[in-house]
Amino acid sequence: MSKNLTKHDKFFRSMTEHVDVVREFLVNNLPSTILSKIDLSSIRLEKEVFISDRLKQSAVDLLCSVNFKDTARKGYCYILY
Repeated sequence: MSKNLTKHDKFFRSMTEHVDVVREFLVNNLPSTILSKIDLSSIRLEKEVFISDRLKQSAVDLLCSVNFKDTARKGYCYILY
């Protein structure tokens, strides 16, 4: 991590490396219509990052995969903080 990040930024970025924290974030921020369709126990953190170098100091992106309930299909949640 860059030394230009604040303590808050470093903490926030480090916390999004934990599946339990990401799961709680999704539960608290996604609409119930979406939550009812995904299997929260299937969340997997993905290594892909899509944010540009220009924005890395001011934003965090997170990609996780999830399974849809009642199907064998996989989907993705992409979050830009």
